Amino acid sequence: LRLPTPKHAYSALHEKLFGVRVGPKAAAEVLATRFGGEHPGGAGAARMTIMLVDEMDQMLKGRQEVLYNLMEWPLQRDSRLAVIGIGNTIDMPERLLPRINSRLGGNKIAYPPYSNHNMREIMVHRLATAADPRARNLFHSSALDLTTIKAAHTSDLRKSLQLGIRAIELAEAELLAHGAALQELPSYDHLVTIEHVIAASREMF
Repeated sequence: LRLPTPKHAYSALHEKLFGVRVGPKAAAEVLATRFGGEHPGGAGAARMTIMLVDEMDQMLKGRQEVLYNLMEWPLQRDSRLAVIGIGNTIDMPERLLPRINSRLGGNKIAYPPYSNHNMREIMVHRLATAADPRARNLFHSSALDLTTIKAAHTSDLRKSLQLGIRAIELAEAELLAHGAALQELPSYDHLVTIEHVIAASREMF
């Protein structure tokens, strides 16, 4: 789930809990009542809620007010809220404001970054499970290797996927320039070559 601003996390959580989408300010007020225990019985009557905050390091801006509330609410009596945060940087706890860092639990798990091999396996799986079965052999083997190698130094799977998507777009544009359409091809075998990946990587890196 992509959010326009960190405050929209309130709206997303409110919608999941109550089935209604409201603005961040209104959502924050309702959530503060539910998890902050501002009204007797309000928090204690709620079921246990586990909130997973992915890419939490993208919220490390300004006063970090949203993160503060998300980490403060579980500490309230009978809040019935647990928050699990996932970040892409190992130093994320050190980048948090002290008032937030002091509210983090002691259970931290550091996962090793994706290797070139890991990213290649994921891309192969994505292609093999695509809705269009022709996508299975869309990339030439050397093109797929280069796609993951180019992004491996960042250990960021998203970079590898973005590079692959851009290479596909360049291959499709080349087809259109020759009067052909991707959807009309009987087969996609090796349509994306190493040249397409090189061109895409020059744009991205």
